[in-house]
Amino acid sequence: MSLLLAAMLATSLVGAGVNLGPAGLASFANYSLIQDPEKQPENLGFGGKFTLGYLATNSMTSSTSFNAEVLLGYNTLLWQHRLTLQAVYSSVDSTTVAEQYFGAWQSNRLLSERSYVFGYAGYIHDRFSGYVYQGSAVVGYGIKALETKSQELKFELGAGWTRAKENGGSTLSSAAARLREIYSWSFGESSSLAQSLTLEKSSFNLYSRFDTKVTAQLIGNLAFVVAYTIQHNSHVTLGNPHTTSITSISLQYVFGGIFTE
Repeated sequence: MSLLLAAMLATSLVGAGVNLGPAGLASFANYSLIQDPEKQPENLGFGGKFTLGYLATNSMTSSTSFNAEVLLGYNTLLWQHRLTLQAVYSSVDSTTVAEQYFGAWQSNRLLSERSYVFGYAGYIHDRFSGYVYQGSAVVGYGIKALETKSQELKFELGAGWTRAKENGGSTLSSAAARLREIYSWSFGESSSLAQSLTLEKSSFNLYSRFDTKVTAQLIGNLAFVVAYTIQHNSHVTLGNPHTTSITSISLQYVFGGIFTE
């Protein structure tokens, strides 16, 4: 893991234009991570995204699928706040086969244009995974490794506490380390890709989550979204799945300009 983090950091520095030779490293050593951040005025204030998908079929069998997401944010010159709420539900012949709820809050305190410290609290309730629920609270440090007009890449590393209840088992709690990678790419005037990878390691489990989402603007503030999420738990009780995945097609409404960052 340490070699992987070192390679990621070196790649980030090269991508940012930092000379890794002796002269370049000497210059970088004098660079302060704590600087006055410069936020664009259009990225300040309140904004949100509302996403909704629904599918019902009725032939030999009847099925219903529903997914929703609410993302709310507020930016000031020094702070970024985000609230995420997600729900997924699916049934076949009136029998529930998938039900998951996710909520998270994160606040970032900007240190410079490229770095910040953060506090995070998240909770997942899933009837059909290896854990009935998983909750964690983490504090840490984040840095932008890449920022261009069309792309952004960030890494976050933190530590905190996690608590979980095994499906059919006991309740567990432990200190935890959290590593997250977040990437976004605007590849057209009205199209974008968002991708993230989260790893959370505790004494009883390694939880990983990979999200990818393609968004295409339809008209005004309305967009079409195709998303895929896969989650994995390294340790589950017997008879429960290690991996679950969700594929969704939805409509999204966006307001406010803070998510153009």
